[in-house]
Amino acid sequence: AADLVANLEPGQTLSDKDIDAFAEGPLTRDATVQGTPGELVGAVFELAESGDAAVVTDESGVFLIQLKTVLPPDPDAPLVERLRDSLEADIRFGVANDLLALFTDEVRSEAGIEIDQAAINAVHAQFP
Repeated sequence: AADLVANLEPGQTLSDKDIDAFAEGPLTRDATVQGTPGELVGAVFELAESGDAAVVTDESGVFLIQLKTVLPPDPDAPLVERLRDSLEADIRFGVANDLLALFTDEVRSEAGIEIDQAAINAVHAQFP
């Protein structure tokens, strides 16, 4: 199987090699293909360019995969929207923390306040 994949010519598909093949897709990273190993879809997403191929094996057999084309993500897909919302929340949280740290550092500096971290640690060590 590995030799077959290694000997694919540019533009040649696995179907051109008289292999009983089927096309599946388009697929998202969280998709599954019935009757194939769970790691098959992940292996497809590791392929770099259209036409690249690989071999995936498990206890049920050997699977030859070939990337047909790469499509851009659907910006309106629920997963993309959740990722976008999560990233925006992380960024807002990070910026807010940075601004608070800058503000408190400036207030401490201007007021001449110094914190004795060793004393704070000693007090905290007394708590159960």
